Amino acid sequence: MRCAAAAILLLIVGVSSVTVNHRRRFPGNYCLTRRPQQCCPGRDDTCTVPLKDTLCYCDQFCAIHNAEDCCPDYDDVCAEKPVTVRPQEPDNQCIFEGRVYQAGQSVKKECNQCLCVLQNTVNPIQVWQCETEVCINNQDLVNRINSGRYGWTAATYDKFNGDSVRDGLGYYLGTDKPRSEVVRLNPLQIDPEERFSTYFDAREKWPDSYIHPAMDQGQCASSWAFSTASVAADRWSIQSQGQFQDQMAVQSVISCNRFIDGCNGASVVDAWFYLQNEGAVGARCYPYTSGTTKVKGTCKYLEDLNCDDYHEHKTTPPYRIAADERQIMKEIQSQGPVQALITVHPDFYLYERGVYKHSRQDEFATLSGTHSVKIIGWGEENGVKYWRCVNSWGVRWGEDGMFRIVRGENESGIEEFVVGVWARVEQHDLFESKARKHRRRH
Repeated sequence: MRCAAAAILLLIVGVSSVTVNHRRRFPGNYCLTRRPQQCCPGRDDTCTVPLKDTLCYCDQFCAIHNAEDCCPDYDDVCAEKPVTVRPQEPDNQCIFEGRVYQAGQSVKKECNQCLCVLQNTVNPIQVWQCETEVCINNQDLVNRINSGRYGWTAATYDKFNGDSVRDGLGYYLGTDKPRSEVVRLNPLQIDPEERFSTYFDAREKWPDSYIHPAMDQGQCASSWAFSTASVAADRWSIQSQGQFQDQMAVQSVISCNRFIDGCNGASVVDAWFYLQNEGAVGARCYPYTSGTTKVKGTCKYLEDLNCDDYHEHKTTPPYRIAADERQIMKEIQSQGPVQALITVHPDFYLYERGVYKHSRQDEFATLSGTHSVKIIGWGEENGVKYWRCVNSWGVRWGEDGMFRIVRGENESGIEEFVVGVWARVEQHDLFESKARKHRRRH
């Protein structure tokens, strides 16, 4: 469709003067009418304006192809600088964003690396050869979701610029599926006659405690540690009646767990095992760094930390909650937030607001992976039941770092493997004694 539009445009304006004279022959406001701050960047095949009997484009993609289908006012409205055009040799140069590249040079177009290469030994021409990775920030997918009726809104995010969906698997997820012996654990059961309200939020039930907000794992596949640390911190705050409100130091869970390579993914069971046996200090004592370094880092022990609070927060072994909507609701309402595993499809990265349900508009099912999150409550919107969950991609993603997802249908596996834990608050005196001894030594 797009190529056909470009071909018609060539016929209209004249082949010999393409990208030079058609701007003079058809002056006017084209791109200016398309809100350029949202329309110009990247490739957006819906960013068109009628021009005579065809369409012209206002996205950057048109400029990559010698501006052959750009609107007459593209340069003035969208381009940071005029596109360099050489009419006498339009097909034998590699041009990107107005700059000419030579054979052997490369650029990154969205999430794909492109190399300028020579083709045709008789009449050599230079062309781009690009990778074909699917980008997280897929504007076409955003448009399809937002033009449909899926119950949620999609958007692109700066944090994912230049990242492919495959990068997403390597950087932004990081939870392994639980081992078979863990899946077979007998879940807790509740009274089936118990009634629940339509709406519940742990932040409102325990206002004197602290239900911790979304953190950002950065480019480290460590959701296994983030969801675990966040649930553990909430449970500590609730069960200590607000006495301990610190976030758990995720970095200690990643760096000091000697059995795993923390930024390459792990099981949530590995994280719970560490908190059960070793415990973690508060995040203020041990700041998170792996999100930028992308590596596990060297473990820092109590003696290496410059902090006045050396409490090591330990937990009991985790227990599984039955894969049932009511069982999960009971656990959250009585004990606090829980940890859940979710299958992340390519469209989930683009979630902005609403009640998420996999759109099935992303045709790349093999690029899905396992992630772990925290569930803090539930509700209902326009007759659709949902869970309210806390993610680990920062507060600028989704609804202040959270998302809502369809409840009661095991959407994306959200109800399949849910875990709770109890804080070992009674161990506080032992930890306090250890801290006092440590301070005396130093």
